[in-house]
Amino acid sequence: EEEKGEGETMVGGARRIGEEKVKYDVTFLDEEGMPYEEECISDKDVILAIWEDDEQRNEQHNEQQDEQEDHEDHARFLQIRILLNLSRSLLRLASADRTRGSGSCFGDRPSSRSSPSPSNRRDKYLSSAIVGCTAAISLCRYHGRRRIRETLSRESTSLEETALLIRANARFEMGIDQFPKAMRDARRIVETAAPSEGRRRQAAELMNEIECAKRCRRRLDRKLS
Repeated sequence: EEEKGEGETMVGGARRIGEEKVKYDVTFLDEEGMPYEEECISDKDVILAIWEDDEQRNEQHNEQQDEQEDHEDHARFLQIRILLNLSRSLLRLASADRTRGSGSCFGDRPSSRSSPSPSNRRDKYLSSAIVGCTAAISLCRYHGRRRIRETLSRESTSLEETALLIRANARFEMGIDQFPKAMRDARRIVETAAPSEGRRRQAAELMNEIECAKRCRRRLDRKLS
């Protein structure tokens, strides 16, 4: 399980309060979709709202009885697919952009001096990819609690594994401090994905890369000590 408060997102029902300083009265939901905590948060703590059209498409799919109901409809889980495509693009940008220094990215918000921020554009791309995948994983679990048909179950599970794989790669690229979290994401895919799934093989290969990088780092540390 992911530790709450370590960069993980939570799903909740929100009610807007106030006009000048926008805040939301939020009821957080647990893994079973049951409310367990209430809190008042600011709009800066909100990543995104759940797109209602996705829920409507899933409900329509659950009501289908025709012979094509097992066909994968890429219009379903559209919000999740957009997040995953954005995260993939950010991961590729991080591989291509080696700009040094604290260059800004398009769409950056002004940040206070007290708040920690990534040191360069590459780190910003990677941290944004991690946030995108984390939000996608939360959405997969949210829709998973509401699903009825097995086809939706397989689809949301597949999307969640894809998000875990992208996030594991982004965490691996962030450096040794993120290796434990990258290993945890990759191990979850290996433990849950079918042996024939390409994601399972990619996750196993990433785990080997992480172990190799850790061994190289230990050898370097011994030489420097």
